Amino acid sequence: LAFRRGSGWRKSTAAGILLLLLAHGLGWSLLISEPVHSPISIALWQPSIPIREKFSKKGQKPLPEDIQFALSKAKDMKAKWLVAPEGTMRINENLLDPAPLSFLTGGFRWTGGRIRSSLLVFDEGKREFSEYLDKHRLVPLGEWIPSFLGSSFKGLSAVGGLEPGSSSRLLKWNGPFVSAAICYELSDGNSIARSVSQGAQWILAIANLDPYPISLQRQYLALAQLRSIETSRELISVSNTGPTASISASGTTNFVVKPYLEGIGIADLHVNSNKTGYVLWREVPLEALCIINFLGLITFGRKTN
Repeated sequence: LAFRRGSGWRKSTAAGILLLLLAHGLGWSLLISEPVHSPISIALWQPSIPIREKFSKKGQKPLPEDIQFALSKAKDMKAKWLVAPEGTMRINENLLDPAPLSFLTGGFRWTGGRIRSSLLVFDEGKREFSEYLDKHRLVPLGEWIPSFLGSSFKGLSAVGGLEPGSSSRLLKWNGPFVSAAICYELSDGNSIARSVSQGAQWILAIANLDPYPISLQRQYLALAQLRSIETSRELISVSNTGPTASISASGTTNFVVKPYLEGIGIADLHVNSNKTGYVLWREVPLEALCIINFLGLITFGRKTN
């Protein structure tokens, strides 16, 4: 509009470029901050079991023994906790033996006559889970099935018929409070930022991305990087076939186990309590800026006419 009016466009362009450079400079300064707390060694387990096989009778039989083996191996690796992906534990399943270290894992729990997909916490020395956080955002027709379709329709996935849980992503347990995302709940940056504002010191993303191709695993990691950068929180990603990785608060990705391979690796987690502008205000500045720009555009347009 300034260019069409024939005046003021050089100043407007210069001011826009200056503001853009200042914004990127501020963003860059936030990304070079160093961790201030000592790292916590966490073991990440990638079982690499195809989901259809996992929910078959053949696949489920050895899984409890595999879980105990993974816990023992994590203990031998001097890890503080072991993390396993979405859907690892069966409905209200207990461990075969008391956990030798704290165990955070995806699983299912039966409550109120319905099944929920959850992040479960098994404390050291316990066979039963003590804390949980239910999955809130379910896949329509895959995990969540409308009641009018009847009980005969089992859904388009192996885990159809789930009940959504609370929208809060904050899990309080005996370790540092965590903002937890189960599968593509990772796309909901607002809910994760809200849980960080409520005290979460790190982010955990567990998923069952199987048989997703590597391109979708990269998409998932891109979402994870965004969540880490906008909240200044380190993120741990653990999935059945990948990605199993750690992501720094500046978005740097470190693969702990290669995609599609079974294995247990160690990730060093740095927790912090800093709050970014996005955590404090979320979309409010963006919405305010859009309103200001819209009103300015109307006012400037009238002057031009």
